[in-house]
Amino acid sequence: MIESTKKDRPAVFLLTGDALKSFLKLKEAFMTPPLLAHHNPALPIFLFTDASDFVISGIPHQQDEAGDLHPLAFYSRKLSESEINYSVHNKEMLGIMESLREFRPWLAGSELPISIITNHKNLKYFMNLQCLNCRQARWALELSEFNFKLSFAPGKDNPADAPLCHPDFLPADGDIAKEVNWQTLLASQHMERLWVAASSMNTAPSMTISTVPAPILAMTTPAPTYFPTISINPDPVPCTFYIIR
Repeated sequence: MIESTKKDRPAVFLLTGDALKSFLKLKEAFMTPPLLAHHNPALPIFLFTDASDFVISGIPHQQDEAGDLHPLAFYSRKLSESEINYSVHNKEMLGIMESLREFRPWLAGSELPISIITNHKNLKYFMNLQCLNCRQARWALELSEFNFKLSFAPGKDNPADAPLCHPDFLPADGDIAKEVNWQTLLASQHMERLWVAASSMNTAPSMTISTVPAPILAMTTPAPTYFPTISINPDPVPCTFYIIR
């Protein structure tokens, strides 16, 4: 059905073959009991989490009598301007922390271990002794409320990967989330004390009083004292330096 409704296809299409089978399957899904399940505190919870450059998501699941997983709820949100600059392992950890906060009434203090399933192995970074920053130290305190086990699953088997591709979450042109890193690191006022480089590598210009920027001269108190010229270049044209004291 997706192929039949693309822009390059005609406005009217025949509902036959695979498209008809997909339509009938969707119709049956809408007519059967919902996929969402009610939370049962007697059953373990499987929390799928994921993170991308701009989005985090989390979906808790529980098993039914047949052993099939059913979602309890859905959570996803866009990253803030500062969160976009997090490293990969910090974004993945942020997805876990925000999901635990969102579903805290179900997860905090659970006697049964919560299975947190993610598709990124960069979380191994936090398995080593690290000097935590303030944000990570707060995460460590919050994690003490939860009884959980981490597991890995590839992205194709992680249902929390789907919300990350939602077009509403992807930044458009002009979005502040996309343009936040386009900044000037050094402005013109930062350059006023830089000395002009030599015009040629073969010439060694001498630094005279006219070469020293005015802001440096203004800070020299008392008046500068010049020591004798020191020649450090064996070429016929000496390179002359003055030491300002």
